[in-house]
Amino acid sequence: MEFESHVHVVSQRLIPQHANSGYPPMIVYYFRGVPFVSNAAGLPTLPPRPSAALLSVAADLGRTADFVVVTSNFLHVFQAEIEAAAGCELLSMVDLALAEVGRRGWERVGVLGFGDPVVYTDRLRAAGTDCETIAGERRARLDVAIRNVMEGRVYAASVDAAEEALRELRSRRIDGTILACTEIPILLSHPATDTDLLDPLPLLAEATVRHALI
Repeated sequence: MEFESHVHVVSQRLIPQHANSGYPPMIVYYFRGVPFVSNAAGLPTLPPRPSAALLSVAADLGRTADFVVVTSNFLHVFQAEIEAAAGCELLSMVDLALAEVGRRGWERVGVLGFGDPVVYTDRLRAAGTDCETIAGERRARLDVAIRNVMEGRVYAASVDAAEEALRELRSRRIDGTILACTEIPILLSHPATDTDLLDPLPLLAEATVRHALI
């Protein structure tokens, strides 16, 4: 829903408006289930693999859509599998965020996500970019806070967990932080517009509308 709101704002800026026709047509599917093969604890098996249900949805959408977007950062570890199932391009928010890191000239990057945000850290390190994330009890607290947001509960302790995690990364003298989980901007006590924060979701919305206009 947050993504759709961003898409509407971008559309109003880029497309001449006439009633409700000034927006690109979208098919929206809310995937309700575990999108990866999981173990008894509900965590992804290693190496991570997409669930059959996720790929089935991608195939259904690909029969109608020109391209697909996924608003979960983590699921981009399955980009190749999703594209193969859909038979069309996945417009990647991870690619967009990493391009923005380069545009901003960040050389030491913080990454906050659910669990170990390897979808970003692996690629940053492969490109020779230093990166930092959190671990231990602070990561566990942030993971609980993210789950709470998914379930419609935002507690003061959840906000504190996100703010503490961000403060820890900022204390490491990084250039900026990628908010690598769509729930984290919701948890912060202020809009994620600080110059040292990078929220991939607005980037994806901008790219989605522009791509739809091609």
